[in-house]
Order: sequence, then C-alpha cells, then structure tokens
Amino acid sequence: MIAAASEHLILRFDGAINIGRDKNMANLTNKELAAIKDQMTAEQTLICKYSVYAKTINDEHLSCKCKEIAQKHQEHYNKLMSMLS
Repeated sequence: MIAAASEHLILRFDGAINIGRDKNMANLTNKELAAIKDQMTAEQTLICKYSVYAKTINDEHLSCKCKEIAQKHQEHYNKLMSMLS
C-alpha cells in the first residue's frame, strides 16, 4: 500500500513488499513503484523456484546450475533493495 506522507518516495519492504514514503529518496511515480514491486516479487518467485529445483533434481550438474540461477536472482533482488534503502 502506498502512503501519502511526503512528496519523495522510498520503498520499505517487509515479507509482503509494502511501499512507504520518505523524504530521502528521489521522486518516483506510483507506476514506477508498482513496477519495482512487481519486479521484486518476480525475483522472489524465481529464487524460490530455482532453490526447490536445486534440491529436487538428482543430476548434480543441473542442481548446481539451478543454485547458480537462484543466487543470481538473489543478487538482483538484493541490488534492488540496496538502491531503494
């Protein structure tokens, strides 16, 4: 949910990826915030999927590749978080 506290926006995330406002961030539109939230949700989904694949696949090479892919999506998620905090 987007709060209308100030003219500058910052994302604050809890488990549900909630959006809040703050004076310390450059102006972002509601549409931009929604796109970032959607991307972060997609990254979380991919992290979970590839982590499960890595644990359930019997082929060690494929399991390793799934772990690498999950880690790459974790890096994407972390980068988005670091830019917003």
